[in-house]
Amino acid sequence: MTPRVGLVVVASLAGCVHRVPAPDPELVQAEAWSPPALAGAVVDGRFVDDRSGLSVPVPEGWRAEPGRVDDATRVVLVEPVGGVRLRVVVAGGDWPPARGDCSWEFEDAASYTFGAVTARLATCTPRDPDAPRILGWRLDGWRSAAPALVVEAEVPPGQLVTAEDAAAEVLAGVR
Repeated sequence: MTPRVGLVVVASLAGCVHRVPAPDPELVQAEAWSPPALAGAVVDGRFVDDRSGLSVPVPEGWRAEPGRVDDATRVVLVEPVGGVRLRVVVAGGDWPPARGDCSWEFEDAASYTFGAVTARLATCTPRDPDAPRILGWRLDGWRSAAPALVVEAEVPPGQLVTAEDAAAEVLAGVR
């Protein structure tokens, strides 16, 4: 192709601008949005629940993702490297709670003491073999007249020790 022909091709393509029609104003609506009200915030390395005053330590190197103020999940603690997640839930009702993604195959009859708190333990095996195993600890009477508190650990393969160590720290530090 000669330079003159190439110039003509480029010039003719430049004139082919694709015009996008303006949106129909009746289809475009401004939607009011406000961020969700969160259950609490992290203060001095601890998640503090605004409603109940519940306070749990955030393990070093982990991040806290507060739940919504109207949700039973108060905070999710996330270990960014191995993918372990600890959910802190204000719970009532059956123990262990019904879940569709796994089946509770182990519930320990004994109680475990973490500092001043006593907990019951259960393990939920995922239906999907690649999904994380769920470990659950239920704390009844962690505070007088308070509903039960559940700490659930989502444990990816190879992360059991990390999950158990973090859960023990959180359970021992519940206030």
